[in-house]
Amino acid sequence: MSTLADALAWTVDALRDAGIPNPRAEAQWLLADLRCVSRSELPLHVHQVLTPTQQQRLQTAVGQRLKRVPLQQVLGQTEFFSFPFKITPHVLIPRPETEILVETLVNRLKGHSAPRILDIGTGSGAVAVALAHTLPGSRIVATDLSADALQTARENVRLNCVADRVAFLQGDLLSPFCSRPVFHALASNPPYIPSADLAHLQPEVRDFEPHLALDGGPDGLRFYRPLISQAGACLLRGGWLALEVADGQAPRVAALLSRCSEFRQIETVRDLGGIERVLLARKRR
Repeated sequence: MSTLADALAWTVDALRDAGIPNPRAEAQWLLADLRCVSRSELPLHVHQVLTPTQQQRLQTAVGQRLKRVPLQQVLGQTEFFSFPFKITPHVLIPRPETEILVETLVNRLKGHSAPRILDIGTGSGAVAVALAHTLPGSRIVATDLSADALQTARENVRLNCVADRVAFLQGDLLSPFCSRPVFHALASNPPYIPSADLAHLQPEVRDFEPHLALDGGPDGLRFYRPLISQAGACLLRGGWLALEVADGQAPRVAALLSRCSEFRQIETVRDLGGIERVLLARKRR
C-alpha cells in the first residue's frame, strides 16, 4: 500500500468485502480527505507515496467504516446546501432531502428584507446556516434539546461565518416562544421515525446517530402535534410553518394542520424522488 493507487485499490476491496455500498466512491472520499484534495484531483496523485503516518490514518479510518461508523463521522465533516459542516456523533447527519425544506422557505421569504426565523431541533445547524446564507438579511434563532448538538451547531455557524445572525437556545420545542408572535417563519425537521422501526434502520443510522434526533414516538408524529398546536402563538400573521416529513407521512401531518384553525394554505412539496417531503402552512392574516 505504498502509493495512493495501491491504497485506493486496497480500500475499495476492504469496503466491498464488508458489503459497504458504493465502495469506490467511499474509498475516494477517504483518500481525498487523507491527501487534503478533492475527489476530482485524486487521479493527479495516484503515483504519490503515502507516508507511514498516512497509511496508519487510512487503516484507522477504514477500520471505523468496517464497523459501520457513518462515512461523514469518519471524515468529521459533510456538505449541505454546498456549505461545509462539522459532524459529530451528537448530531444527525444532514440529508440532501432536507435541502427541500430550506429551498421551500427561501422561496416564500425572499421578498422579506429581514425575516426572523425559528429553527426547531437544529442539530448540526445545517438549516440555520443555509437559511442565513441564502437570506442575507435574516435573523435566526436555533434551538435543540441537546447541549452537545448545540455546541456542534455553534461551531458550524462560526465555520460558515454567520455567527452574528444565528442565536442559540437550549429547550424543548416551542415552550420558550409562546408568549408573543415574533417570527416570520418556523422551520423544523423533527424526529419522525416510529419507535418500533428504529431497530430495522441501517447500522450506520441505528448504532451511530443520536436516537434523540430519530425517534418520533409510536406513530412517528409525536413532535408534529405540539409543533403544530403551538406554532401559531410565535408566528406573525401570514407567517410560514415548514415541516419536513418522512415518506408516507404527509397526509397525516396535513390532517393535523387542517384541524388547526390558525393555519390555511396548506401545501405539500415533493423532493427530487417525487416523495412528499415538506408540509407548508401559512398562519391566517
